[in-house]
Amino acid sequence: MNSFNISRGLVRLGRNRNVRPDGLKCREETVEGACFLVEDVMRCWASGQGISQPELLQAVQKFMYHEDGEELRFRLSESLEGLTIFIAASRRGQPRGFKGKGKGEFKGKAGPFHRDGIERRGATERHPRRHRERRGRRGHASSERSGSRHARRSRSRSSEPGPEPMAIPPTERPLPLDLKKPAPPGPDGGNGWRKFLNEEEGTHWYHHESLGDGIEFLCWGEGQEVQAGRLPCRGFEEACRASHSLPDLCVAGSVKTTSNKFHIMAAIINCGFDVLYLDFDIVLMKDPMPPILADAEKAELLLTRDMGGECINIGVVFMKSHPDTARFMQELIVWLWHHPYEFCQKAFAGIMGLEDLQWNDFFGSPVGQLPRWAFLDSLNAFVTSTVYSGEVNGWTGGADQIVIYHFLDGTGGVDPKFAVAGEYQSLFELFYNNEKLDLADGTTPLYEQDERVMSQLDFSQQPKPTKLLPCSHIEEHAYPAWKRRQRKELLKRQDIRAQW
Repeated sequence: MNSFNISRGLVRLGRNRNVRPDGLKCREETVEGACFLVEDVMRCWASGQGISQPELLQAVQKFMYHEDGEELRFRLSESLEGLTIFIAASRRGQPRGFKGKGKGEFKGKAGPFHRDGIERRGATERHPRRHRERRGRRGHASSERSGSRHARRSRSRSSEPGPEPMAIPPTERPLPLDLKKPAPPGPDGGNGWRKFLNEEEGTHWYHHESLGDGIEFLCWGEGQEVQAGRLPCRGFEEACRASHSLPDLCVAGSVKTTSNKFHIMAAIINCGFDVLYLDFDIVLMKDPMPPILADAEKAELLLTRDMGGECINIGVVFMKSHPDTARFMQELIVWLWHHPYEFCQKAFAGIMGLEDLQWNDFFGSPVGQLPRWAFLDSLNAFVTSTVYSGEVNGWTGGADQIVIYHFLDGTGGVDPKFAVAGEYQSLFELFYNNEKLDLADGTTPLYEQDERVMSQLDFSQQPKPTKLLPCSHIEEHAYPAWKRRQRKELLKRQDIRAQW
């Protein structure tokens, strides 16, 4: 069974209680979706279909996102019971129910299926391509007409979806007056057309790009009118390429993701430039380059961490342009491509062997050769505010030694129930919407310009920690056996430890 059919079977298990086999226990079910243990899915459904666990996980990874590239269809995560899979509810907001009669099958919009959610093909559907060819040789074209419901169903079942489709926003930018649209697409695309699956509807749409200058053609189904438009992001890319001395540096982004920071950093260091990355929720108290360049004499990668813990914080990252950092970033980006459910900071730490990533006993450890790396002074120079824990967050020492203050508001808010302050404090307002502060004034400290800044620093000041807390979300004694083995092996590797 191919990955496409495995993913469709999983979707039906999650969205339709009536097709779930006996013994398949749903760990949690809400309007957003259903969650199962992978072990239960294998035991109750996949093994009986001849699907191995590697095949199941590969299908989940391949079809994790909907065609828009943003909304999740599946999510993998680890619990104390084991690896779990979350299957999102239908984007239409209504679960599909039983609609048919007969021997263990139900009929939905896409056609007949067994109760286990896997397609049941009839004689004409088993080889739809050969079926169409035979009809073609006899001079009949009815199976290719847009009005043929049977032909559309056969093609949607037999075709794997193409690459992730691009988001096509509406545009009012003018198009050339002499624009000539291409001929409509055939059933399988061709002639410059690419075919994409709309899984929710069981239909296909088509994309064509032939003129450059950001001009795109779309067709929302066979027999539909060809539409033309100019993508804003593609137009920006063309403008960049037309004016830039190094046009390969122009990158058009179509999906908003925190992984973009890794892509841009990798592009910069591969062009021969060192790179300093800063999160938005930081404020510069001093010029950070002198201490950073001093530490960079002995390392190619510089990071910060929590004051009282071993967890890294990638709100401040400095990388030299070096073969070791280029290889490291390539490995990180490739790993994230195959594991998009992992949080970017945790993935970064996992590639460095500092945290345990999901299900490494199955996928294998991703930790390879690392560049020389070290922590910047995270006690008194490159520090954080105190948000949820005075043991972990904060700073110690003198306020005049603070270089960068990371106020940990990257998600746009703080849960007041767990915050040390007992409330959400908008530090964006304090630092970036404050008429009393002149951020360009490098001679007068910010805490002298506004006493509220000093109050915030005082609140986050903590005693110097006597030891660093391990970077883990659960107690070590609760680790599964594979994680204890993996952690033990990583602790033996001195080549991946920080330089200081």
